[in-house]
Amino acid sequence: MLIDVEKELDRCVAGIGGQLVREIIGSSPNFSNADYLFAEHDTVAELKILSVDQMRKPNIRDKMSEIYREAMDRGKSDVIVYGEAKVSSDHLSAEYARKIGEVYRAPVQGVVKKANKQIRQTKEKLGLPRHSGLLILVNDNHIALEPQHVDWMMRETLKNRNYSSIGSVLYFTANLKARHPDLDTDLLVWIESHRPDMNPCDEVLLKSLRSAWVRRISEITGDPVPAYRLKAEALSELEHDI
Repeated sequence: MLIDVEKELDRCVAGIGGQLVREIIGSSPNFSNADYLFAEHDTVAELKILSVDQMRKPNIRDKMSEIYREAMDRGKSDVIVYGEAKVSSDHLSAEYARKIGEVYRAPVQGVVKKANKQIRQTKEKLGLPRHSGLLILVNDNHIALEPQHVDWMMRETLKNRNYSSIGSVLYFTANLKARHPDLDTDLLVWIESHRPDMNPCDEVLLKSLRSAWVRRISEITGDPVPAYRLKAEALSELEHDI
């Protein structure tokens, strides 16, 4: 059963006291609006869903193949691949794992740039200059975008002053499951990142949103959703289950 992320997240937001911005400003605003307002937590949030698997794009596949060939030629990979294989940076040196992350960074950064604009303009139009900005980034189909790449990209994004309207980033998966070698179960990924020097999102809000989302997923699937807290270095061991 595929989960309609936007529909179900709208429901969760309303359930914890948030508002849909479109219900405040109407259906034809004269600016690029964000999705949610959490007045109690002084936060404006924008939802972005990654629904395109970048590995299906020929230019991305070519770049990835070039990186792997170079890594193998230089002895920077402890696995040699012949033919086709699932793309992963698990067996590459840190240098080449970072190069792979850079390949995916550009498309995601375009999404971040748009979200930053929507959050900024919504805060301006609604007269909320001191509100925090939250980017909610959901990976719904980008199989090759590994959690460790996301963690790195989000930390790099939050260092960039060009995206200063975003104080925190919440990344999670819904229909895209992951596996960890030490756990015999499918996992959903949930990563929270904060800008250390600029008005991060209220932790209470994120906890409420996480609880509401997990509860809703459990209602939809009929199964409990267990929680496992992994250290940052363990993200490299997570792999999407396809």
